[in-house]
Amino acid sequence: MEAGRGSFDERSGFTSAHELLDGLRARQAEIGLSNAAMADLIGVNQGQVDDWLGPSRVKAPGLFYLMALFDVLGLSGRLMVDAAKMERMAPRWQDAGKRKLKAVRTVNSRVSQAMVKRAVPEVARQMSRLRWDATTPEERSNQGRVAARGRWDKDGMTTSERSAHGRRLVRKRWPRKRKKR
Repeated sequence: MEAGRGSFDERSGFTSAHELLDGLRARQAEIGLSNAAMADLIGVNQGQVDDWLGPSRVKAPGLFYLMALFDVLGLSGRLMVDAAKMERMAPRWQDAGKRKLKAVRTVNSRVSQAMVKRAVPEVARQMSRLRWDATTPEERSNQGRVAARGRWDKDGMTTSERSAHGRRLVRKRWPRKRKKR
């Protein structure tokens, strides 16, 4: 269908979305349906057909609504092979689906910040496991003691308060058994 053509010709084809919509608009004029009547028949809001077929073409109809437009206008479609398009697209078909060298990371290429952010927790976990496995039980005990002291210091407790608190925890967990008289 030629752009700007006034009447609908069922023998004319279309090669672009605008030509298809021009053809639907010409068929609408031929039948004498208003946009409001078409919207009512399709079951969409008033103004939706204006958005699809109007001169500004604010929106494009999806496949479902395109088929609904075809039904309302009494149209069907037929697919046919276009030799000019085949000739133009054939070289692209040869490389379709193959990975482009640009998409493959080479050895010295940079890594994105998002990938680094995802990898850091896993690498840190593995490194801490390796470091922990390389220590002796004595060193682990010392590290635990230092970590506990750091937690206590963070709470602002003195050494005597820590000792008293530790005794209270021990008594709560393992209360003394009183001797019966």
